Amino acid sequence: LPISKLVNPGMSNAEYSHCLAATYFKGQRLVAYGSSNHVIITSGSLSIITSLERHKKGTVVTAVSWAQSSGKLSSCGSDNKIFIWEPTQSEQWKFSQEIEVDSPVVCFSWS
Repeated sequence: LPISKLVNPGMSNAEYSHCLAATYFKGQRLVAYGSSNHVIITSGSLSIITSLERHKKGTVVTAVSWAQSSGKLSSCGSDNKIFIWEPTQSEQWKFSQEIEVDSPVVCFSWS
């Protein structure tokens, strides 16, 4: 795949080591990563499934994390927000919850 299909132009997320997460959900390997202010979800072969947009323009996604078994995904950004995304029946993700924090989150884990 050309790199332009995997990365949105704009601010780089390279300095955030927790901006990539993988899971196994409903028989499929999924990868989520931050690209500028978007969260990109791909298949295990890196085919883009969807792009989630909720973080403010001009900010970057600083961390992503999958919840074990449920398919829920969190995205944290330099806009001081944590968003929770839930899978839908149509194999997409919908916004579920917003949490405001005092400073950007650079590492997030579900338990």
